[in-house]
Amino acid sequence: MTTTNPVTADLASKRLASDEKWMDVAIICGLDDESRLGDRFNGALPDFKRVTAELEKSDLMSEALTIALDIINDLRRRCGCPRVSISPDRFHFLNDEEYERVAGPNSPDAIAVLGHVYVRVSDTMINLQDLTHGLAHLLSYWELEIEVEEVDGDFRLVDFRRSRIGLFNGAPNETPTGVGLNEAMTELVASYARQAIAKAFIGRHLDEDQCIWLQKAFGYAPHVNLVWALCERLTSAGRAKSPLKLLMSDYFRGTNSFVEALNGLVPTKDLLAVYETNTSAADFVDRHELIID
Repeated sequence: MTTTNPVTADLASKRLASDEKWMDVAIICGLDDESRLGDRFNGALPDFKRVTAELEKSDLMSEALTIALDIINDLRRRCGCPRVSISPDRFHFLNDEEYERVAGPNSPDAIAVLGHVYVRVSDTMINLQDLTHGLAHLLSYWELEIEVEEVDGDFRLVDFRRSRIGLFNGAPNETPTGVGLNEAMTELVASYARQAIAKAFIGRHLDEDQCIWLQKAFGYAPHVNLVWALCERLTSAGRAKSPLKLLMSDYFRGTNSFVEALNGLVPTKDLLAVYETNTSAADFVDRHELIID
């Protein structure tokens, strides 16, 4: 297992909302008897970055988070997934100094780690883009391999590996795939939330130009455009009636129906391109009507 952070974190149980979402699948390793965890570990993961100087969330960001959660839950429902909760406490808004300590230098303005989202407080529009992107990641399918150690009767998380996050597949002993595809789908899911936020905020928190920007802004634009092209290819070939819904279902459920439907239909280079992430996060894509059946 690749060490991601040398700092251990306590796995202390706490009361959760009954529908609080953390992982869909947790693979525990490092203990001779995994059952010893028992109800000591209910799936909740600690703030692995150990934030020490967190800023208070603004009313705008708190309201945006509520709207975005409701919208993405509706997408999950359409894909046959249950409604879930995400505690606002799992979103950490940080100043420049604390963010660089947590994320490291030259990092993007937001990162998602072990079910927590860390955001550098900057421009409101960029923060709304990061907030919705991070929430989409948390609401996607999560399968983690977690290494745990027992010290004097307490259990601590030592390391972790992402086996499957959304459309990203990092199974042990396999070359990671689907990074770009996963980020593109995350942006598409987040775009539904941004449209709802723009409609709710216009004239109150945001002016018209800001709302237009929020509805058009996409990170990973080349990958989003390639996903649209692949969807159109599937439709024209008669392989999927609603390819975007098929891909979204894979994103939330951990299945592979979209890529399987593409088998033999498109050049290998197109499939490989959607797995890469070397792209600007400040691009725009041509508007498509974001509708799933």
